Amino acid sequence: MGTVLALPIVWFDGVKTATIERAKQEDTFPVRTVDKEETEIRLLVENMGRVNYGSHIYDKKGITGVALVNMQHLFGWEMHCLPMDDLDKLAFTEKSTLCTDNPTFLCGEFSVGEPCDTFVEIVGGKKGFVTVNGFNLGRYFNMSTPQKTLYVPSAILKKGVNEIVIFESDGTNDAVYAEFSDVPKLS
Repeated sequence: MGTVLALPIVWFDGVKTATIERAKQEDTFPVRTVDKEETEIRLLVENMGRVNYGSHIYDKKGITGVALVNMQHLFGWEMHCLPMDDLDKLAFTEKSTLCTDNPTFLCGEFSVGEPCDTFVEIVGGKKGFVTVNGFNLGRYFNMSTPQKTLYVPSAILKKGVNEIVIFESDGTNDAVYAEFSDVPKLS
């Protein structure tokens, strides 16, 4: 694997093989030998933002190259951007098929009597982002951050039925649900 300047999840022939993390200063991972002529490699690269201080001030993003152990670089990649600004055309995961190692979109509804500022926690989720009524609240990263809730301003809530969309990027075998509270949760 070449230098990784983002956070990719890697699949070989549809099987999740690795998640490479900048915080662990990883840029390679071992792969078993494949005894066939072609292997499909898929990468999901998340833009985690930039480091803007210290020795990493020149933090670059993206995949600069993919190479085998013998430094034979792989070419001919197809790249597909996943704009997350219009989620109306998505096929959402059914509750019964949630147990997965793959990225998953979940959609649900909740009712509000009188809109007020609140906080939402994504219970059972590992990492991803949340929208309410089409407004992106932000990212959650339950495995490594002390912030367990996202702020939900009253201005984006409607009296009556509201929609929540959760993108779970790492996949999970746990039930994922949203829990609302009137106080933030920090651990």
